[in-house]
Amino acid sequence: MRDEPSAPSSVNSPHGTHHTPLQERESSINLLTPKPICEEESDTKLRSVNLPPLQTFHTASPVQLAPPTIFEQEYEDSVASPEGVSPNAIKNKAESHRERGEFAKAASEYLRLVDIFVQEKGQGSVTVFETFAELADIYQAQGKLPESIEAYRRVVSGYEEIFGASSLETLRTIHNLGKVLEEDESYEEAETCYRQAIAGFEELGASGFLDRLDCQGFLGDLLSDTGRDEEALQLFIPLLASYNELGLHHRKISILGSLLEVYNGLENSQKLHATIQDLHKLLDERIDIDYRRFPEVLWEGIHLGSIYGQLLENELADSLLSRVIPKLELLDDVKYKIEKLYGYMEYGNIKLRLNCLEQAERCLSLAKVTLENCNRHDDPVVAFVDSRVLALEFRSTKPIERNTMELSKQKLLEFMRRMGDQGNFQDRDEERGAGGEVATNTDNSSCKYGVSFSTTDITGISLSEFYTG
Repeated sequence: MRDEPSAPSSVNSPHGTHHTPLQERESSINLLTPKPICEEESDTKLRSVNLPPLQTFHTASPVQLAPPTIFEQEYEDSVASPEGVSPNAIKNKAESHRERGEFAKAASEYLRLVDIFVQEKGQGSVTVFETFAELADIYQAQGKLPESIEAYRRVVSGYEEIFGASSLETLRTIHNLGKVLEEDESYEEAETCYRQAIAGFEELGASGFLDRLDCQGFLGDLLSDTGRDEEALQLFIPLLASYNELGLHHRKISILGSLLEVYNGLENSQKLHATIQDLHKLLDERIDIDYRRFPEVLWEGIHLGSIYGQLLENELADSLLSRVIPKLELLDDVKYKIEKLYGYMEYGNIKLRLNCLEQAERCLSLAKVTLENCNRHDDPVVAFVDSRVLALEFRSTKPIERNTMELSKQKLLEFMRRMGDQGNFQDRDEERGAGGEVATNTDNSSCKYGVSFSTTDITGISLSEFYTG
């Protein structure tokens, strides 16, 4: 609901960046081969969140205020004089920047709006807090999580005063605060937010029913990602039944994707296999129907494609991803760039395994461009894409040029040392002498110079560990 290649026996979630790598958790599972995908297309007594009181903004008052927080400092540095400026014009400008992925500019405009609304309507106005909520979302998109958390806290505090602590508006904001806290790896507080919101939604009855189900899904993923799979299972089973009864197929698909990780963590291969079958059948039925309204079904398509790839079911992965990626490319580049990144990475790696080098090069090139647009230059996802591109260079080398590959071998060794992981390759020159024997591996890739490497995991990195959908 909510990054590939790894050893054949591991099944990792494209959602989980926080839990123990599942290569270590799935070593004993013997999986049956799932049936091919149809080629035919068809249409708690709970703790309260400890929220700080609403702070006073910087004014001309002679009262001495405490040093500004991170959020207040940015506010003071960014606001401009609102005189003669239409709030609607500023909001339209902010939304335009947001749609183009210019989040810093969008944040600046929202800060100007806050300044205007505070002066025009007062600090406790609903409009002020609604603008704070937009700003918090922008900060989260920027990766400025502390600022996003602080802004959401202000919104919760304001909504409690205006609507009440048990109002739908307040509870939804607490849920959103929990999401950012989880992304910031503040798991305990995120869990507290989720549980408080769930309890509140339950008290609201029918008006909070769907919100409660949604929040329970997020709580279940958090529990699974932190190794509490039994607790997560107790949430997901009734959720699956509820969404099935309501006919919310896209939600059911997301829950099935989460259950894959739970059963994997519990080492229940029978349930895992059955869930794989159920998910791939439902995707086959619904992906063409639902992907425009509910693009999250595409994320689970990438997720299942990743699992097939890790099981070395490359043809199944290719069959599924060949349907997912063209639809993914139709979505907005800015809003869904992270999802596109991981789709390109998964599909590029599968095409590399199948020796479809031209298609692999296209997907990996798109992944690199997306990484650059995300301003990601030094993280494991970048290292993974670089490793796939390097593997592609080895595969693409013409036989007549193989006598020049000693330099490529040295380049590979230096790359692996820089990554701090040499566990996936061996230099066998000393063992085999100067005979130029070809080294092989599980992917049938080879190198004349005896550097044994796996095109499924040249860096030891599992793509699924870094997916976030």
